[in-house]
Amino acid sequence: MQYYIKIFLIVLILCLNTNVYAQASSDMVKFSPDYIRRLRVCGPHQESIFYNIDADETTYHIKATETIIGIRDGKCRTKTVLVLKDFDVTAGKIECAYNEQQRKTIADKITEAQNNPKKFPELQKLLNYYRKQRPDVCKPTNYFAEED
Repeated sequence: MQYYIKIFLIVLILCLNTNVYAQASSDMVKFSPDYIRRLRVCGPHQESIFYNIDADETTYHIKATETIIGIRDGKCRTKTVLVLKDFDVTAGKIECAYNEQQRKTIADKITEAQNNPKKFPELQKLLNYYRKQRPDVCKPTNYFAEED
């Protein structure tokens, strides 16, 4: 059981601290053109993205289900659900509510990072800002931490 707990902590720290949009390197920015287009206009959309994260000499497999819910209360609502595929367990979620400027900027930054890996840190910095410093925009939930 201790090993199981350690794995969850490592994976959740990696996922929730770097956001699934921008995990650890620019080659992990894997959004489809349809997702980016739908984010710009806040049109409902859902897709799954699979990541491999190396930690403690082990590769962990993460599935991120990205959902653009649509406009609610004047904001574009999105939800990301993180599943640790190795254990088939939902590990956490990130719920965001972006205004028009924020979502268009994010869509632009995703496109830039996909076209030019040197732009990846800008995307990561922006998303981390919303998740870590703007609880009015993004709210990450670590399901594992709630079970402690």
